[in-house]
Amino acid sequence: MGSKQLPETKVSGDTMEGVGGAFRSGGKWYRFSFTCRTSPDRMKVMFLSYKVGTPIPEGKWEEYGLWR
Repeated sequence: MGSKQLPETKVSGDTMEGVGGAFRSGGKWYRFSFTCRTSPDRMKVMFLSYKVGTPIPEGKWEEYGLWR
């Protein structure tokens, strides 16, 4: 089975946007998205907003390269 990649983070100037992230908590994987704006030297976060999405069904974990 081929591995499907989650969308890459988009970077434009000092702003980063991710719409296809995943994190693991309590034995489950969850989708999340975020927007982050940094200082011009990219050493400080000036703004961060994120949204936790729905759990990713276990049947999709291998497809997205996530582990059990």
